[in-house]
Amino acid sequence: MSSYGIIIALLTLIIRLVISPLTYSSYLSGAKMKALRPEIAKLKAKHGDDQQAMSMDQMKLFREAGVNPLGAVSRHCCRFRYSLHCIVFLALMLI
Repeated sequence: MSSYGIIIALLTLIIRLVISPLTYSSYLSGAKMKALRPEIAKLKAKHGDDQQAMSMDQMKLFREAGVNPLGAVSRHCCRFRYSLHCIVFLALMLI
């Protein structure tokens, strides 16, 4: 295994360790969102075409359940950013 392989493996491990709390909270948020799907379907049936009332009731439901609707997205954005840093780092090493 070359030194570049060891560097990539170490960077991957470090990034995974740094991101692990964010990943855990993201999975919890996703599980809570999954549990709220039946109630969200009821809200859609109740409000029909009134998107504003639907959004207001949905945000109220999320607030009462303690769910962050963007919780699952943050993990992917963070991973992409760190992956991009690794690619740039490796590209600079090869120059």
